[in-house]
Amino acid sequence: MKKFLLVILIIICTIFVTYTKDLNKAKDMIDSNKLNNLISDCLKEQANLSNSSIPTFEEHALIGTRAKTDKIIAYVYGFSMSFKVYNNTAYDNSGGEFIGTITLSKINDKYIISSYNFPASTADAKDLFKGSYKSALNKVDTKSIKDKVDEKAINYFKSKKIYTSKIKDS
Repeated sequence: MKKFLLVILIIICTIFVTYTKDLNKAKDMIDSNKLNNLISDCLKEQANLSNSSIPTFEEHALIGTRAKTDKIIAYVYGFSMSFKVYNNTAYDNSGGEFIGTITLSKINDKYIISSYNFPASTADAKDLFKGSYKSALNKVDTKSIKDKVDEKAINYFKSKKIYTSKIKDS
């Protein structure tokens, strides 16, 4: 029984050290602000359908990272919406929830988004998250993230004297 408990303890410690090592290595590879900016750019691009002239807002939670040689995989929950303006009123255009991974690759001493995986099915997206990442994903306050996106949009459009009555929670 003691040997069994010792083996279990060693396994748990190994998993913890490996997880912590991945996080620290990613932090050593890229500045957290730069990482978050790249994630934001990716989520905005997903919501505005490559039309950069449409106002787009996002908020995300970085669940965790895995680092490999010159690659970082970021596990993300995000919400992003683009808006169109018609008759001086802002309307939702496209976007929504984005659950998945973003892979960054180092090219010429600079990290760029090399790929992303946001499955259409929420169940499929959540399957990308294993172990502690899955439990951290389940703890994300999705309503708060969505509310922050609405708040950003409302504040932006009000500053432009554009009506926001068609934006959720206005």
